[in-house]
Amino acid sequence: LSHVRADLTPSPKRVRDIGYLADVEDDPRETRVERVVHPAMPEDIPEPAQEGTEEGTIVGFESTVIALTERVAELERDNQRLRGTASVESQRVDRLQRGMSRMQIKMRQMRRFRFYDRVRVGRLEACAGKH
Repeated sequence: LSHVRADLTPSPKRVRDIGYLADVEDDPRETRVERVVHPAMPEDIPEPAQEGTEEGTIVGFESTVIALTERVAELERDNQRLRGTASVESQRVDRLQRGMSRMQIKMRQMRRFRFYDRVRVGRLEACAGKH
């Protein structure tokens, strides 16, 4: 007999509503697992389909189609999620670029003001030097 930790909360990927976990206590408990074994009788065991037979080929083909269909659906979900993520990141980049453009405009304006301030100071010094 072995003692295992019973973690009954689903993985975070499977929980869509955060409120679901609000009432769940994080209290690991030791759970005892007892293995019950029932001997299989020969009539309970189905005969495996032979690889070369028509039935074996159909079963193998159907399971392959099901597995591939599930994989395609999984990839489509991943693709949709990644497109959403890319869209959010694209919007973030656009926002940053707009902010940078505004900052560049302000920096140019500050350089112009500094240049004209130096010109004015030079004129004032020249004027003060004459008097």
